[in-house]
Amino acid sequence: MSLSDAKDLVGVIGGLIGVVAMVYAWLTARSKVNSEHVSDLLVRVQAIEADFRHMPSKDTVHGLELAISEIKGDIHAMSEAFSAVQRTAQRIENYLLRGKA
Repeated sequence: MSLSDAKDLVGVIGGLIGVVAMVYAWLTARSKVNSEHVSDLLVRVQAIEADFRHMPSKDTVHGLELAISEIKGDIHAMSEAFSAVQRTAQRIENYLLRGKA
């Protein structure tokens, strides 16, 4: 092998090493960006999970619905009783107004 052939071979090998280095740098740079993006997403998911831990369960919500329905029934019964008291008060007021006249 002559000196000229050796220089050409070293040039080709150097060029290949440069191309491999560029490809490696490009791949690792994308990997770092993706890693940072995944890390950011992981933090967001953890925040959402923490918020959901404080949310009531399906059974708790159902229990609240039943309690609200019971309260509505109690209010309706009290409204009926109040209507009876209101009618009684109206009759007493009418009696007193007629009695004085």
